[in-house]
Amino acid sequence: MQMDFLVNKNNWRIGCFVLFGSLLFFSGCGSDVPFGIVPVHGTVTYEDGSLIPADEITIIFNPVNPPREGKMVAPGGRTSVDVSDGTFKSVTSYRPNDGVVLGRHKVVIISSKKGSGALVAAIYRKSSTTPLEVEVSASGQFLEIKVSKQ
Repeated sequence: MQMDFLVNKNNWRIGCFVLFGSLLFFSGCGSDVPFGIVPVHGTVTYEDGSLIPADEITIIFNPVNPPREGKMVAPGGRTSVDVSDGTFKSVTSYRPNDGVVLGRHKVVIISSKKGSGALVAAIYRKSSTTPLEVEVSASGQFLEIKVSKQ
């Protein structure tokens, strides 16, 4: 009986050690991103300034010429739009809400509304076909994105 207690206690200690080590590794040890990632915010609307009447809108920023550091390639960014006013502010590329890499980006817009499907033309839904591009040159930059109505 005494031996079972020691085994379980040792398993608990080993588990805590593994958990603590994992937290250190994933929380920052060696995880610096070698790219200039900056926060951005903005709006997405139709060309006439009206809101896109969707239940959900996702914006994806794909770097046109992503910087490289060894085998690492700068990631694209993604965010959800507040459909009540067309704004976005929390773009995530590498870490939550970190922003996007400096440079030129193709902008992909994905929208949906229950019972209606997409409210943004198919051309905007793929990086290979979207005509939308933005240049990110500064931290905190405001990006105004406009799409044509279907």
